[in-house]
Amino acid sequence: MFGIKDDRIYVAPKRVTYTHAVWFEKLGWITPKNDSLMKTLVRGFVFDSELYFYVDYDFKITSESEKIFFSHIEDLAEKLALTNDCKIFGGMIKGTPGEKFKPVKDYGELKNLINRKK
Repeated sequence: MFGIKDDRIYVAPKRVTYTHAVWFEKLGWITPKNDSLMKTLVRGFVFDSELYFYVDYDFKITSESEKIFFSHIEDLAEKLALTNDCKIFGGMIKGTPGEKFKPVKDYGELKNLINRKK
């Protein structure tokens, strides 16, 4: 899991079983009475060589979330040890719990989105 807050990338400890909301509460960013940050904070995760990013509880993408995400994509690739063939997706369509949600937008492979040697 990762989050981008105040122009800085945060990466959760590996293999945590809690949600972004629980993680953000542990960091003191939100509380049960004030979770408004969830609406705008760009966050996501990597699973099986696929990276997903989104905002809000509905896992949506906005032009602002795209702008924030792509301004940090090279640093994210490094911090998350992404390979060049990692697929990048924005947003997710809620589906059946326990099943993989479908992405809203497919941006293609990382190697086509950034310039780096690896």
